Parts: sequence; C-alpha cells; structure tokens
Amino acid sequence: MAFGLCCLEDVHPGKCTCEPFGHTRIRVTCTGIKQVPRDLPSNTIQLILSANHLRSIEEDAFRNLTLLKAIDLSRNSLKSIPQNTFRNLNLLQYINLAENNIKGGFYLPGNASKVELQHNRISLNDLKIILKESKDFNFLDISGNPIGPNLTSDTFAGFHKMVHLNMGGCGLQHIESRSFRAMNKLREINLVSNMLSRIEPGTFEGLSEDLLVLSLQNNGLTTIADGTFRRFRNLAQLRLDNNNLTTVPDLTGLTVMIYLGLLYNQFKDISRLGNSSIKELFAISLWDNQIEELPVNIFQNVPVTFSLDLSKNKLTSIPDNAFSACKNLTQLMLSFNLISQINNRTFAGLKNLRILMIMNNHLSIIPGNIFAGCPKLEMLFLHGNRIKRIDGNAFRGLSRLETLTLFDNPLQLLPVKIFDEMSSNVTLAISCKNFQKLLPGMYTTFMECAPSASFHITLYDEEFRFLANHLINSGFICSKCGTSIPKPHYSCNVCRFRMPGTYSNRFSSCLKCPAGNCEEFSDILITFYA
Repeated sequence: MAFGLCCLEDVHPGKCTCEPFGHTRIRVTCTGIKQVPRDLPSNTIQLILSANHLRSIEEDAFRNLTLLKAIDLSRNSLKSIPQNTFRNLNLLQYINLAENNIKGGFYLPGNASKVELQHNRISLNDLKIILKESKDFNFLDISGNPIGPNLTSDTFAGFHKMVHLNMGGCGLQHIESRSFRAMNKLREINLVSNMLSRIEPGTFEGLSEDLLVLSLQNNGLTTIADGTFRRFRNLAQLRLDNNNLTTVPDLTGLTVMIYLGLLYNQFKDISRLGNSSIKELFAISLWDNQIEELPVNIFQNVPVTFSLDLSKNKLTSIPDNAFSACKNLTQLMLSFNLISQINNRTFAGLKNLRILMIMNNHLSIIPGNIFAGCPKLEMLFLHGNRIKRIDGNAFRGLSRLETLTLFDNPLQLLPVKIFDEMSSNVTLAISCKNFQKLLPGMYTTFMECAPSASFHITLYDEEFRFLANHLINSGFICSKCGTSIPKPHYSCNVCRFRMPGTYSNRFSSCLKCPAGNCEEFSDILITFYA
C-alpha cells in the first residue's frame, strides 16, 4: 500500500488517502464522497470523513475496523446513526458527529472518552440512549441540540470521569437539582445561550473545587441562589454576561480569579462584590449596567491586577483613591459614563497603568498633575468629552505616553506647557477645526487631526480583546492588519465624516471605512483582514 496515495481504488465519486500512523497503523482521510467506502483497511486507527456529502451510513459500515480509535463524521448531512454502528468498536475513544441533522438514539462503545455531538437534532430521550452504555466520557459537547426545556437528574448519572461538558444553546429552562452530582472531576461547564432564569441551591451539587470555568452568559438569569459558588475555591473564570441580574450574586468561596464577566446586566449596586471572598482578580468587566455609584472600598477589598472595565454605566463621579489597591492594574476603562470631574486622587496608586479610557463622559476641565500617579501610562483616551480647558501641567510625568486623544471636545487652546514632559513619540489627536492658532513655543509632539483618513490607533491582540468595544462604540472601525509590525495587531480608524474607500497608513493599507457616518449604524461594522 502506498502511503499518502489513494488507498481505495473503487471510491467514486471522491477519493481516500492513507497516511502512516506508527509502524503498522494508518490514518484514512476521504473527501468528496457520498457514501462510506467499503473495504476500509482493517489497520485503520483514525478515519476522517468530515465535510463530505454523507446522508446515511450502514450499520455495519465500520464492523471490520477493530483497531479504530478515532472517527470524524462531522459536517455531513446525516439524519440518523443506526443503533449498533459503533457498539462493538471497543478501542474507539474519539467520536465526532458535529454539525449534522442527527436525531434518534444509538449506542456508543464503553471505551469512548471524547464525544462531539454539537449542532444536531438530538432530544433528551435520544441523549439518554446515547449515554446509556458509556460512562467513561471526560469530554462531551452536545451544544446546539434541542435537549430542553428540562434537564433531568438521571441524565448524567454515573459520569464520574467527566472533565468538560458543553450544553450551550440546548433550550434549557430548568436543571433539576443534583443533575451533575456524579461529576466531581468536572473542570469546565458551558451553559451559555439557554433560557435559564434561576440557579437553584442544588443546581451545581456534586461539582467540586476542581471546577475552573463556569459559563452562564446569554441566559435570562434573574436569581442565583446564595452559596452557589461556595465549593468552587479554584474557579478561575465565571461568565455571567448578558443576563437580567440586578444584584451581584453571592461570590463566597471564590478566591483568586482570572476573569469575572458581569457585563450586560442590570446591576445598580455592586457593593456585594466588595464583600466577597475574592482576594485577587485579574480582569473584570461591568460594561453596560446601571451602576450610579462606585462604593468607596470595593476595589480595596478586591484588587484587580490587569483589566477593570466600568464603562457604559451611569457613574457621575469616582471616589478618591478608589483604585489605590490595584497597584498592578494595566487597563482601566471608565468610558460612556456621566463623570464630570476628576482630581489628582482619582487615579492615585496606579503606578503600572498603561491604558486609561475616559472618553465620552462630561469632563470639562483637565486639572494639573491629574495623572501623576500613572507614570507608565502609554495610551490616554479623552475624546468625546466637554473639555474646554487643560491646565499646563496636566500631563506632567507621562514620559512614556504614546497616544493622547482629545478630539470631539470644544477645546480651542492648547497650553504649550502640556508638552513639557512628553516624548517626541506621542501622537496627539485633536479636532483641528476648533483651533484658530497655536501659541508660540516648542511643539515636539506629533499632532494629528481626527477624525481623518490617516489617524489610527494600533492595538495588539491582547489589547484588542478588552478595548475594541470602547473604540467601536466611539466611532472607530477596527481591521486586523497581519504582522507588518512585530506582533499581530489591529488598526482602528475613526471613520466618521469620511467618504467610503480604503485608506493607507504607515503600517498597512488594509483599513476600510463604510459609506456614511459610522454613528448612524446600530451595529458598527468590524472588518477583519488576513
């Protein structure tokens, strides 16, 4: 047999190729086929039949593949799987049936450990048949199937080895208590995009401190029972985004977290966060809530070490020294609030802050020494405010500043002293039409009119994840521009008032503005270029 060449001569239409897998086994990959080939080599250990035109398979199609360990039948048009198709394949560990139209039950071999069934038409009764004889799964993805509305407590009985469970988009309205009682090794559970309104006291009974990721976003949650997270002291990521929560849930039990997602809810009072057991939090987002007041000590009790997002709320002020315990904070976002004034204690203690976003607030004055506590600041966004006056030493000490946005403010005069301690690498974006003249003096900073075809902001991948929403909502359009500078990056242009077309900049020529004024779009276009 010629490895890498056609290994089944009678496959019409389509073709199959064989690749060596160890000394005596092979991997078979078939493309363009409409039926499972006959006489598949008996020493096949992996069979890849994904993205073909299969509508059905025979019950004995894989009968002779006793050495088979992995099979991929995803992205076909299968409507059902004969009950005993996999039953006697005792070495089969990985089964991928994702993105078909499968409904009805079938049996899996007892040795199966990773099963992907996402985006089919499998019901709860079908699922119970599928799981009946195989209890050794450590990975199961059944997202995008009509499992709901109720998940019964017997569904996963005996699944002691489960590590990853994905049930997103399954139409679940209710999860019976103790449904996950056997899963004491579970590390990640995904319940996104269901229709859950409540998390009851027994919903997650059985899950242990091994749980690392819990995803509950895009449900209709209004209530999470107190004590729900008490056992999850190692939980690193909790996603509660896009629900209908009005109060921060009881977070007792959580200690050190990588990410806490609370965006797109209805929180007004977040004081409960400050009373949690969390000792350190890498990143938290409270974007788009109804928060009117920031409790004085909330981030003294729960210091954030990388990214803190309080944007798109109803904050009118920030308490003095509110973030002074967040000594390692790198990104702080306060945009789209009603903040009217800041002082030299607002950002006290933020000695490692690199990015500060305060655009689209009600600031009218930038006082002197306001950012003295942020000597490592590199990007400062102040556009879209009501700034009429900037004190001469407002930006004193910002020797590392690279980007400063002041456009879309009624500012008519720039004091010369604001540039005294800025490096020549700073790009200052201003609304040029407001300035009749600049006072005499030495201007080492590069000033650029914005919005304009050339003005842009470059964000690296890790920055884009946290900052893109803010720029897009303030009229930018962001494009992925490859690796023309040391790391993969995005360039974000202000496209308001621009004619449609493609514009170049010093790094690339892939930036494109849509027709018309971006602010007229309810969903501002994000274009990604390879």
